[in-house]
Amino acid sequence: MNYSLFQYLSEQLQKNHIKPKFPGNLDYREGVFEIPHLENQFQKCLKQNIVPGIRLRDKFGPDFENSLLITVNPKHTSKHIDSLVEALSS
Repeated sequence: MNYSLFQYLSEQLQKNHIKPKFPGNLDYREGVFEIPHLENQFQKCLKQNIVPGIRLRDKFGPDFENSLLITVNPKHTSKHIDSLVEALSS
């Protein structure tokens, strides 16, 4: 189930021009995505009580300025994913 939800997340993000940083390395339930204006989008998610993922710039430096590690777990639903995609895309 997680794989199909993660695949759904990945497809929805890509439809909204949010690309995976490492397209060949999308795990069965997690991946790193490049989010334009990450800090603004991250704060927008938090205001909607959505924890979007883990920002990677502090750990890995400027090459990861807009990189976000996103994980799908068994408690997530397609409705959760749609809310996340909308918050990160708008």
